[in-house]
Amino acid sequence: MAIPHAQPIEPVSVFPLGERLATAQTTTLVKTDALELIRLVLPAGKKIDQHEVPGEITLQCLEGKVHFRGETSECELTAGQLI
Repeated sequence: MAIPHAQPIEPVSVFPLGERLATAQTTTLVKTDALELIRLVLPAGKKIDQHEVPGEITLQCLEGKVHFRGETSECELTAGQLI
């Protein structure tokens, strides 16, 4: 059975999860040949191992903060910021 994803012109909520964050899981919101939109839930103190993806990425912090390290630079994002 395929995982359901949003369809074209179907609204997707990206509001902060607040109290639901503690039990939330990472989910793919949209997946097409040209775009994959993932809501990544990363608990405080957790790290993701270095990895590569084909093409460009956009990272938006919805709540909390995240430290991002790219090939040539790094930054810290807080809620409402994106790179």
